[in-house]
Order: sequence, then structure tokens, then C-alpha cells
Amino acid sequence: MNEKFSLTISKHDWNLDSHLDIFIDQEEYLETYSCDSKLFDLFVLGEILIVTKKNPHRKIYLDYTGKISGDRGKIEVMWKGFCIIENFNFLEKMYMQKIEDTLIRFY
Repeated sequence: MNEKFSLTISKHDWNLDSHLDIFIDQEEYLETYSCDSKLFDLFVLGEILIVTKKNPHRKIYLDYTGKISGDRGKIEVMWKGFCIIENFNFLEKMYMQKIEDTLIRFY
């Protein structure tokens, strides 16, 4: 059986860019993925999204809403829940799909 991890999806607005940051809680950091913020409504409907791996983030972002230091915009929590990672591999690009109200599958 796949292990569940806490997960937060946040909207990050910075200058003219708006994207979703997907934060997956690991022991010492947040595994992080991203996709266009315009896809959030499709995510809510259960559509499959392709997300791209980013550098890991600090754990503070799992619950943070507000301005980001260094004039890097603002971030707002949009969705919180859990995820399962099939085969426990964090690949450069992954498929993400909401399969229950508070559960996402990555594969």
C-alpha cells in the first residue's frame, strides 16, 4: 500500500507570473512541483494535470499565506489534503489527479 503524505496547493503570484506550487511534506523539506494557476479549476474537477518538479522548499510553506521575502510576490493556500505517490518516485514531470475530496494521486 502507498504511504500518504500531507500536501498543500498554493497559488503564487509574482510580477506577471501566477502558478500553483504543490508542496509535499517530507521529513526535512517540502518536495515541490508546479503548474499554471489557470489549471486549478480542472484539478478540483478531478482532471489529470502534468506538474513539473522544482527545487525543494522550506516546511513553512505547507501552511503559509502572505508575502514572500525578497520581493518575490505573495502566496495563498488554495487546497490542503494528502497524496499518494505511486512507486514512491519523485520524477521531473508527474501526473497529478484528485481522486477524493482530500486525496491526490501522483504517478
